[in-house]
Amino acid sequence: MATKINEIVNVTITKETKSVAQAGFGIPLILGPNGPGSAYDVNDYNSLTEVGVDYSTSDDEYKAAAALFAQSPRPEKVKIAKQSTWSGEVGTLDYLADFVSGNLIDVLINDVPITQVPWNTSQPQTMTDLAAAIQAHPAVATAAVTGPRQVTITGINGLTLSVSTVVTGGISQTTGAFTSTTPANGPVADLNQIILTDDTWYALLITSRDKFIVLEVAAWIETQLKIFGSVSADANIHDGASVTDLAYLLNAANYDRTFVAFNEDVNDWFDAAWFGRCLPTDPGSITWMFMTLAGPTVSNLNATQRNDALDKKANLYTEIGGRDITERGTMASGEYIDITRGIDWLTSRMQENIFQALANADKIPYSESGIAIIEGKIRMTLDQGIKQGLLTPDPDSYEGEPYSVTVPRIHEIAENDRANRLLPDVEWEARLAGAIHKVIIQGRVVV
Repeated sequence: MATKINEIVNVTITKETKSVAQAGFGIPLILGPNGPGSAYDVNDYNSLTEVGVDYSTSDDEYKAAAALFAQSPRPEKVKIAKQSTWSGEVGTLDYLADFVSGNLIDVLINDVPITQVPWNTSQPQTMTDLAAAIQAHPAVATAAVTGPRQVTITGINGLTLSVSTVVTGGISQTTGAFTSTTPANGPVADLNQIILTDDTWYALLITSRDKFIVLEVAAWIETQLKIFGSVSADANIHDGASVTDLAYLLNAANYDRTFVAFNEDVNDWFDAAWFGRCLPTDPGSITWMFMTLAGPTVSNLNATQRNDALDKKANLYTEIGGRDITERGTMASGEYIDITRGIDWLTSRMQENIFQALANADKIPYSESGIAIIEGKIRMTLDQGIKQGLLTPDPDSYEGEPYSVTVPRIHEIAENDRANRLLPDVEWEARLAGAIHKVIIQGRVVV
């Protein structure tokens, strides 16, 4: 019987090609109250026709999806999640003593003040006036006097309340405190449930246009590796004196992951159209300014209004030089949207590339060659960042290279770190490519 060749030359080929799940940076999620299934269910749609099977054309979820799919290029896929039945937080505002003649009562609810309430004749009358002023606040669904020194407040559906109070004037200034009795059920609770089952989306849209709901979602998105956008028709956004509009409050919070756009018609779904145009592109490859969108109508603002809105870092859809374009392409903090998205992409891809190397090998040795493998993955990711236009390819101060990567030598690493299999002090530096948004030219003609 012939000897089998594998007794002489035995070849075993193992596959080190198992992929690591990659974060998607082109997938939007719409959160709204309509659609099939139960609360927190997420469905994928590859076309507007598919959306139309589950949603009426009058549903805001359908309108947002239509704006997303109307762009060129457009997203390959849109996710729509069903929100739960929202309810506002309930709590009591209690004062430690009666008000007195000359008192002025200020209450701040979710960073927006009520109309100041002065002492009026008696404690019961002043409490009635206070409840009425609180009731008139746009974040409040109901407010009622429920004790000699107590007002019970219910927030609008979905809202968590933040309440503080100051009493001034008169011979004494009593103190007050807000105590929550029933927590809110709203977008934050929904989103925390949704990401447990589907965290493969990156850009968030919500059908609610309420200022306080948007602020709550913005606070949540700041803790995630995601971005959020909304649009408002509030004319106070282009009023430089206003300090209670959505753009001002988001900017004051210095949020890097939320943008707000002003447009006179929120039903144009400017935010969804903008996402639809920009999300299909590679992170870092475009600026979000100068985009012409299908659907939205340009704003009709004068120069002062436009500048006031832009000063609050609100984005606009305007006509410049005969062309409809988006401006300025920034988050509420003033950071550019493309930079936030690009850095998120770079962070995720570097993590994924290094983890894939660690997971696919039997082991990466704690040696110079093992450290070189990690360095190689970092360089590979930075090279991809250059290819996509996120990082500049121009050699700067990195010894003729477009970036620098520094890893420790074995003899430089503490014994305790080596014993714990920890590789410390891995550093890199690269320069963002950015984009040109404005050009200043000085010329001279002579004879």
